Amino acid sequence: VTCRRRPEVSAQYISHRGDMAVERENSLAAVKRAHACGVVGCEIDVRVRKDGVLALGHDRLRPGAATFEEVVRYMAENGMFPLLDVKEPAATKPAIDILRKYGLLEKTMTIVYTAEEAKRHKALDSAISPFILSHRKKGETDDDYLARYERMFAESGVDGAFLSTGNRHLAERFHAKGYRVMFGSFTRQGADRPFAKVGDFVIVDDPSFAR
Repeated sequence: VTCRRRPEVSAQYISHRGDMAVERENSLAAVKRAHACGVVGCEIDVRVRKDGVLALGHDRLRPGAATFEEVVRYMAENGMFPLLDVKEPAATKPAIDILRKYGLLEKTMTIVYTAEEAKRHKALDSAISPFILSHRKKGETDDDYLARYERMFAESGVDGAFLSTGNRHLAERFHAKGYRVMFGSFTRQGADRPFAKVGDFVIVDDPSFAR
């Protein structure tokens, strides 16, 4: 796979579990491959091993899974930033402690699913930047979707929306109100869609075409 540069777009690409098109997802090798492609943001899934050590895994922890600390150390040494999907609540505080150890807290974003979860993350450290992921409900209009997010923002005090679906107009409406927008996860074709390019962050499955 050859890394290619993209035409200029407004969004910052984030690799989905590293470069899982080439390496095993959530592995240190996948994170290194994403970095080699010029992607500085990486979404990773965090769990707790039976011995209490944090490790990476989406649905489960595989034998030999990368530890969270070794991946964070690599990111810190190479100018990368993490987007965390914390799969087990018990992993949240120790993950923040490790991020603080390597000076990455102010660069860290987290995926949360409720306003309450966003508040819990901010209470642990205000430097964390949660993005609320809330799927659009059946029949929900753009107006309704935006209004529901605004209620969650007001409750949690955060300003990041992870939109599971959308369009350029919707992203621009969020921006007009001062909110940040994340889209994803996208294949090569999805990331080429016009609305993806106006997000602040776009999660991509294949970072080889990132700008």
